[in-house]
Amino acid sequence: MADNQNPKLGISSWTYPWAVGVSKGPRLKRRMDVLEILENARSLGIGLVQYSDNLPLENLPWETLVKLKRLSSEYNIKSEVGTRCVEPKHLLKFLEIAIFLKSPILRTLPCHHGKYLPVSEVEKNLREVLPEFEKEGVVIVLENQESYKAAELAAMMEAIDHPNLRICLDLANALGAMEGPEYVMSKLGPWCGNFHVKDVSVIRTQTHMEFLVEGRSAGNGNIPIKWALDQLKEFGVSHTTIIELWPPWQGDIESTVKLEETWVAESVEFMRRLF
Repeated sequence: MADNQNPKLGISSWTYPWAVGVSKGPRLKRRMDVLEILENARSLGIGLVQYSDNLPLENLPWETLVKLKRLSSEYNIKSEVGTRCVEPKHLLKFLEIAIFLKSPILRTLPCHHGKYLPVSEVEKNLREVLPEFEKEGVVIVLENQESYKAAELAAMMEAIDHPNLRICLDLANALGAMEGPEYVMSKLGPWCGNFHVKDVSVIRTQTHMEFLVEGRSAGNGNIPIKWALDQLKEFGVSHTTIIELWPPWQGDIESTVKLEETWVAESVEFMRRLF
């Protein structure tokens, strides 16, 4: 299985949002943990796992982090560390975790669930910690989300212009800011260091007076994934690609998790063909 692993294509704790547990909603009695995600990556022949904010690494016992590091090395699976928040003390705490797990990046979000933090403050916080990240050789990848326009994030990236700061590009997130894939790619693609593949379909409802944005397995929605990868290649940026999923609720948690598992397999197969 190791021969099929590609360290540039990965899964994430956000590949399994329902199995890991959504912040508001029904949960399994026993939630998926970091070690299970690692084992899933091994079974799928995936060589990279991004452990993100829905499964906070800072809350794990030290023994679990040690075991995660040991098994990741044994399985030859690379780790990427993720969180949310740009508060300097928080970022420096996660820098230590990234160093321990040998993660070359720290993916983070500029704010919490739609609570807007002025771009000037985001920039100030990032500037404060970037010297430490540069010293340790870890790159901050800041994910675009609906609270921020692509142009203002691009302007901030240009102003800071630091090799240890890149963008985590998510074209589905941009829909919440009413911005399309082509425009967002033109603004943020040149800064990309991590690409989140999260496919969705935009559907007109029965009343014809509103649209529903609903998750899909990779390749079965409206996000132009192959085009996006081609564009990033043209930009000449070095990035990893992480599969994320937004499976819709199926009426009960067991059925929803079952759909999630199906979508994981479909998404990995689709992305493997592209790679």
